[in-house]
Amino acid sequence: MTGLGGPKSTFSVNVLPFVINGVRIMGSLGYRPRLDLPEIIRLVASGKVDIKKLVSHVYAPEQINEAYENLEKGLHARAIVKWGG
Repeated sequence: MTGLGGPKSTFSVNVLPFVINGVRIMGSLGYRPRLDLPEIIRLVASGKVDIKKLVSHVYAPEQINEAYENLEKGLHARAIVKWGG
């Protein structure tokens, strides 16, 4: 996973694991925070989206390295770090 850089940003990658494992690189751009976030909040508040079903793991801040390691290993799809209590 990578964030969006500037319009001329590039990255290099070892293609062998992609070829051997049949992995594809796919881009996605479509998140509009000012429009999407209020809609997401409305859907969760109305009960139409159960956010607890979307989160597979919850980590404490001191477990953040473990969370990244597990993400890299493919042990969870979506995890959050819960700050404060």
